[in-house]
Amino acid sequence: MTEGQQNKRTQTGEREFMPESTENIVLGAKVFAEKASEIFNTFIGKVRETAGAAYDKGTEIYEQVSVAAQNYMEKYKDRSEMASLKESREKVAAQLGEICFMEFAGRYRFRMEFMKSEEFRELIGQMRELDKKIIEVGERLEEKS
Repeated sequence: MTEGQQNKRTQTGEREFMPESTENIVLGAKVFAEKASEIFNTFIGKVRETAGAAYDKGTEIYEQVSVAAQNYMEKYKDRSEMASLKESREKVAAQLGEICFMEFAGRYRFRMEFMKSEEFRELIGQMRELDKKIIEVGERLEEKS
């Protein structure tokens, strides 16, 4: 601030903030930041918990579907429609296994980008669709029995 501005402030009666008020503002901002950080961390923790539970539930459901498909494939392996679906499923599983092996072999882990890749998602989608068809065929064959 220039000397002229300082004189003008003094003449008009404006005062500088008291030194304590600056310190109080700084302390208040610090407390707010700490509380905001706690709130944010609590929020992120809840999001992680919920996402983890959703992932676990989704995995559990898919495992049940996959096991049901496996059971139907085994039970009706001599039926041509089931044999054809089983062959298609094994081809997709082989492709999926190959890309997973190639991803894991170089890093000994799976990158998030790999899990989101078009090829990976497409193969997982094909596997899920085949499992659904296998279950539909299996249920239909069960009804006929």
